Amino acid sequence: MARIRAANVMAEREDDYVGHHIEATLLTPGDLCVVRVRPPGAAEPVSFSERFDPVMRYDTRFDAPKDEATLIAWALARGVGRARGALALDRLQDLHASEFVYTIEELRSISETEMELILLRALRRLKRLDPSRLGRVPLDAMGICLIEGLSYDDLAYSEERLTNRGLITAYATGWDDHNHFETITESGLLALDEIELSPTPSAIASQANATYDSFVSFSFTDGNYARDLAALIEQSGMRPFLAVHAIQGGDDFAESIREGLSSSAEVVLVVSRASLGSEWVTTEWGAAWILGRRITPILLDVSAENLPDRLRRLQCIQWDDRTVYVGQLKARRGP
Repeated sequence: MARIRAANVMAEREDDYVGHHIEATLLTPGDLCVVRVRPPGAAEPVSFSERFDPVMRYDTRFDAPKDEATLIAWALARGVGRARGALALDRLQDLHASEFVYTIEELRSISETEMELILLRALRRLKRLDPSRLGRVPLDAMGICLIEGLSYDDLAYSEERLTNRGLITAYATGWDDHNHFETITESGLLALDEIELSPTPSAIASQANATYDSFVSFSFTDGNYARDLAALIEQSGMRPFLAVHAIQGGDDFAESIREGLSSSAEVVLVVSRASLGSEWVTTEWGAAWILGRRITPILLDVSAENLPDRLRRLQCIQWDDRTVYVGQLKARRGP
């Protein structure tokens, strides 16, 4: 790609991001940043520009850089960040031939669920664009906020919630351009599939017509305990989802689990030392959490203090009191 070498070039920055080459050029007097993004194999780059409103540069009411060095670094970071955010959100073509003026922005207010979906979809796309690194690329939080018109504080809060629920994993975080090295987990992918494959948003939130009254999540080491609990649920006139009964030879295990979670009103978790170390159990209740399903931990051979933070806050039931759970489930599900 031909590089700008005109006399009015003040500063340049180049970046390679998930197979795309990004070049940002700041032109004098420092108020215009031209950004070019070249996708792999593309003949022509996608180009856009960032312009800094001079009023914000001099008005002390605005939180904007005043000195030249900070302004240069900030303008280049903003241009590169917008490009990265567009790549993560699959919105790159929307930027072509556009000019963005930095002024006081009106931020959108969206629900926590919407924010979490934006993050999960962005991380899934980055994982697909850069499979060799398993998606462990910087999620440019500033870029996401620029594209979506969101508050960085709100986005950071959603990142923390998703991490606590095991739906994303943060490997390192840093404040350089608000880059966060993280990836979506299998639990996050499963939960995202659940939401996107559901016919309507109301089908996610309402469990009134669920096929199964409770999804029994357990480690196969604790299979006898899970069967006992499922039998109690059945004896009370309700229908549990139990993998060892519902999944037959030749079935796609992951797809069957996804369908079971999607069609269950809530989840009961048989918690043991084995289940706490089970990736599948973590995947199941992590997906249930983002779907808004009630999760009831029943403690087998561990105490509540041994639970992950995101489970410890839930009201737990001891194994010897498992009939209490069945009675509560019956009351919730109705006659």
